This record gives sequence, C-alpha cells and structure tokens, in this order.
Amino acid sequence: MRIIRPRRKRTLRMKIWSKGEDYSFVRILSPQRERGITSLKRKTQMWNYMPRAAMVIKIPSSMMMSPWMGSDFTNDDLVRSSDLVRDYKVRLLHIATRKGSKQAAVLLRPKPNAPVVWGKLILWVRTKDLQPMSQEYYNERGKLMRVMTFSHHKKMGGRLFPTVMRMKDLSKPGNLTEIKYLSIAFNQRISRRTFTLRNLKKKNW
Repeated sequence: MRIIRPRRKRTLRMKIWSKGEDYSFVRILSPQRERGITSLKRKTQMWNYMPRAAMVIKIPSSMMMSPWMGSDFTNDDLVRSSDLVRDYKVRLLHIATRKGSKQAAVLLRPKPNAPVVWGKLILWVRTKDLQPMSQEYYNERGKLMRVMTFSHHKKMGGRLFPTVMRMKDLSKPGNLTEIKYLSIAFNQRISRRTFTLRNLKKKNW
C-alpha cells in the first residue's frame, strides 16, 4: 500500500487472510517501525493491535470514518465493503463507453435505517466481464467526495480481478492511496483461530 501526500510518501507491505466476506485479518510486515500492527474484522466489528503499546483497540462507531493506517481508506471501508447489496438499493443508470471500454453505471442508494455514511454510490462496471472500474462516493447533499478506481485487471490464483486500487479524497488535493496485490491464493484452508482477538497479539508467523 502506497500512501501519497503532497510532502511525503509511505509504503507498507502486508499480508491478508480472509474467509468469505465477513472475516479478514491484516498484518503489517514492513516498514520495521509498523511491523506487527494487526487489524481484525468480524462482520461489522473491527479491532486493531498496536504492538508498541501492547494494546488491542476496538474501533467504535465514532471512529469508523477515521483513516486506516493513515491512508485514504477508512475503517468503514474495511468493515462495510461486503454490505453493498444488503445496505443499498441497486439500479442500473445507463451504459456508456469510458476509457475504451463499454461500462455500466450502477446507482446504489442506502436502504432505510441502513448503517451507512454515504448518500449514494455510483459503481462503474465493465460490461464484457463485469469487472469493477471505478466507484464514486457522494455525501447526503449529492456532492462527490471520493473516487476509487480499479485497474490492472489480470488473473491471479485462476481468477480475473483488478490488482490495483486507488482511492482519492477529493477534499484533500494531492492525497492518494494505492493498494497493489502482489500475489493471491484462493480456496485455502484457514483456521477459525486466525480471526480471533488472541491472534492479534501473536508474534510467531
């Protein structure tokens, strides 16, 4: 993950385990000063472990919009990423040619009482293979706040998907976060113990 700011840049390497869409575990591998920081997601709940303080922190709802690891991705992005269909009403807007490919614009509006922060989302999907191309985030007043783009679609682990994601916060010029997948393996056996609070503190990997 590359975090780009007007006056500095940071690069983090990490390893991620996931089981279905409800469970994920992230461990920071480098740089050394952040090595061992871990994040655990279980459905709509999230915890972080900070090894320097030897402290497990449960992320409250009031901090869901805070940056994850100082990036342009928020804690809410990690927790809510699997809930688009459950929390939003989906409607096809139109189909257009964008950047050399035919794409469908899909409008997502939150369902009543859905625990979401965005007024609407617009997801652009490549029609030939249903690959995501970009996602636009609008506030309740209809103002475009963030744009996430998907690129470098290729096969890894036998599946086609975008291997690069870029998140840009339009309220902060010059800010950009890029996540790039280096390798991936699907259909792996992962112990349930991976997604436990006890595992957040584990040092031997």
